[in-house]
Amino acid sequence: MEKLRRLVERPFGELLFSSCVVIGDGATERAFLPVALRHALGGKSHGITVVDPGSLSNELASAAVKFSQMTNTPCFIFADSDDDGLTAVGSLQAMNAAQPPDVVWINGTDGLGNPVPGAIETMLMTFDEEMWLIGIESVNAV
Repeated sequence: MEKLRRLVERPFGELLFSSCVVIGDGATERAFLPVALRHALGGKSHGITVVDPGSLSNELASAAVKFSQMTNTPCFIFADSDDDGLTAVGSLQAMNAAQPPDVVWINGTDGLGNPVPGAIETMLMTFDEEMWLIGIESVNAV
């Protein structure tokens, strides 16, 4: 509870007023996600809080997921599908197995539903508008 209190009080006080939480994995995502969400969702993006825990394996990521569960706030993870991202997402989902957060893989998925390998830099170089529309619709459905 102490970790949750610190998370909510500072620096993520806006979590209390969120209609949806999106957890990114680093500085690039912190800069990219709010702009992409505002562009795609317009006024509906105001209730979405983007959390940058510094790393998906950081305790802040786990605290944000737990907070979302406690408040019944939809939670999405926006993750790289490199080795570190796959491991961190697996850990977050295992720790929160009763209500695991949804995952939007930065580079999309293949025909079998497996994440396409790569980091956000790969996605930015090979932008797939269809994949982004699917990810935005996932968040928009909430």
